[in-house]
Amino acid sequence: MKSMFEAFGGNKYKSSGIIFWMYNSAWPKMYWQFYDYYFMPNGAFYGTKTACEPLHIQYCYDDNSIKIVNSYYKDFKGW
Repeated sequence: MKSMFEAFGGNKYKSSGIIFWMYNSAWPKMYWQFYDYYFMPNGAFYGTKTACEPLHIQYCYDDNSIKIVNSYYKDFKGW
């Protein structure tokens, strides 16, 4: 799930958005949800939180490159 949000971040100027269809689950299970049956955040929540950071370094699986996604709209020099 984290890679879905990273893919959008890396292509945000060419993409129109993300459709995420399962925010939480009606039945107890372990995948494709941010919150579990008891509304407690699970691993996908924290992975997505990391993927949506305004300044994020990510690995791109399609071309084996590393991208820096900067949503601050300012330069960071000397890092």
